[in-house]
Amino acid sequence: MAVVLSLTVTGQNPASLTVYEDTLRKIGPFILNGTNDSVRYAACRTFTGWLEKALGEAGSFSYPFDSLVTIARMMSPDHRFRIFNWNVPRDDGTYEYFAIIQLNNKSGKNYRLTNLKDRSDEILSPETSISNAGDWFGALYYKIILHRYRHKYYYTLLGWDGNDRNTRKKIIDILTFNEKGSPVFGAPVFKTGQKNNNTRIIFEYKAGAPMSLKYERQAYERGHLTGKSSSKRKIQSYMIVFDHLIPLEESLKGQYKYYVPSGDVFDAFVFKKGFWVFVPDVDARNRDEREKVPRRNAVYYDLFPPDK
Repeated sequence: MAVVLSLTVTGQNPASLTVYEDTLRKIGPFILNGTNDSVRYAACRTFTGWLEKALGEAGSFSYPFDSLVTIARMMSPDHRFRIFNWNVPRDDGTYEYFAIIQLNNKSGKNYRLTNLKDRSDEILSPETSISNAGDWFGALYYKIILHRYRHKYYYTLLGWDGNDRNTRKKIIDILTFNEKGSPVFGAPVFKTGQKNNNTRIIFEYKAGAPMSLKYERQAYERGHLTGKSSSKRKIQSYMIVFDHLIPLEESLKGQYKYYVPSGDVFDAFVFKKGFWVFVPDVDARNRDEREKVPRRNAVYYDLFPPDK
């Protein structure tokens, strides 16, 4: 850990955001590649402290921090906030996630910072819970999708969770802000056909399986959304498209370390009137064919999805 400690000393009293960035860039790799948990967590604490200082500087909201390639840096589509997001891989094959939300303001200084605390191991019913910064269901985010409905802003987050040596997870979460400007995670907006709406969606599948979870323009039959099976008219829309997961054998149902994409079936969520509505069997054509469809009002904030 001597290398990280020496970086802390040489990085003191930085004269500019570029100096902060250079210090953070040197510390970052130790979080992912340190020789053991002690080294990685010590690097994480040092990194977090310097990042908080950097994000507290005037003008830092517009500073890109482009060289920090070991973390996710996500700007919301409306430039209301940024999320700086990373993980610590543990010796036992699990992960702990960290994030700082930086809220924008008109003055260009004194930004509000919120540290998120990963409590995913302690949340008993994550698909129906609503949480705050202190009991966050941690993930590494790679896309932010913005919708506004009845004067309320919904930020849908797509994320990845390394989980453990047996399974991975993909997550669809909802971020809103309360009247005090504090983040709230989860909202009962996912209509899946169950009696009660889910507050977030979690897919768990076999480690190494290439599950896809993307926001893109696809086609679906109108009847799938309205419940009128007679309607076969195809509708083009931006939606969250994902692989349909199945067990390798029927006898393995419920054992998610044996779940893999079916390979030929894709489902989706379509945003309608403030809800993400489940739509089965969307027309997920190959990318070359999709590129021929005119793209209007697309919002893309991809950042190295971990499972491609």
